[in-house]
Amino acid sequence: MNSERWQQCKQIFQAALDLPRPDRAAFLQQACEGDEELRREVSSLLASEERSNEFLSEGAADYLGSEFTGNAPPDRRLPAGEILAGRYRILRLIGRGGMGEVYEAEDLELHAPTALKLVRPEIAV
Repeated sequence: MNSERWQQCKQIFQAALDLPRPDRAAFLQQACEGDEELRREVSSLLASEERSNEFLSEGAADYLGSEFTGNAPPDRRLPAGEILAGRYRILRLIGRGGMGEVYEAEDLELHAPTALKLVRPEIAV
């Protein structure tokens, strides 16, 4: 895309952002004057902007859902009291995310609190 075309795309994109979402499609039809490639490019930029705004308008825990905050269904997490590797007693789930789960635990050998991150098997190397 040459710089003149990019400037045109940017101008239409900025103008569309100033409009309410329901009015944008009609605006793009008029502003792009039948140039379907330009309309698709601006539509793509608008969709990308909406996705980033949706993510950033919420806290990370809100975006990732209740599993991240430790409110996952009990059948999907390790129970309190379970001992892993003969050394770590699970106390509670701290959080869950894309890579796995993080638990508050007690190191039974050192008698110290610790955190354990359990990575999902399909991610583990």
